[in-house]
Amino acid sequence: MHNIGIFTSSRADFGILRNIAVELENTKNYKLKIFVAGSHLSKYFGSTINEIKKEKFSKIILCNNLILSNNQVDVPKSINKLNKIFAKEIAKSKIDSLILLGDRYELLPVSTLSFSKRIKIIHLHGGETTLGAIDNQIRHCVSMLSDYHFVATKKSKKKLQNLGIEKKKIFILGAPGLEAID
Repeated sequence: MHNIGIFTSSRADFGILRNIAVELENTKNYKLKIFVAGSHLSKYFGSTINEIKKEKFSKIILCNNLILSNNQVDVPKSINKLNKIFAKEIAKSKIDSLILLGDRYELLPVSTLSFSKRIKIIHLHGGETTLGAIDNQIRHCVSMLSDYHFVATKKSKKKLQNLGIEKKKIFILGAPGLEAID
């Protein structure tokens, strides 16, 4: 049995990860644990944890890290709090690998802790570009700590190779979120 985790911190990433989570939940070879943090757990952002709970996953782990100041997320304090919470939760959960998506700031402490605990990191949507934000730097940091990479395009694969990531660890998956479009 392979213990696998999925980390989600917003409605945007869970929308893409949902089908993957459902497949893993229904596969006998995997024991799924979903780590939920960030805006999912905030009334201010719509308490989207309720969407995750509707799926009736067997193990949902809440990592309530979000700190708001004047109706804005205090990113440094939220990262620090998540670092403490996630360190405790991964020690208890004994996961073998963790799926991370994209470039959210919450991925910095999660990927660093997972890397230091020798948990295999599976990164989705690495090698992409976001203009005018800190997302690129975060995405590249997560990619550098990851063991396996599932990218959307050949261009993304090439960008990861240019960062020094081995070709054999990069797989073109496409965009998993497109499965949800009817």
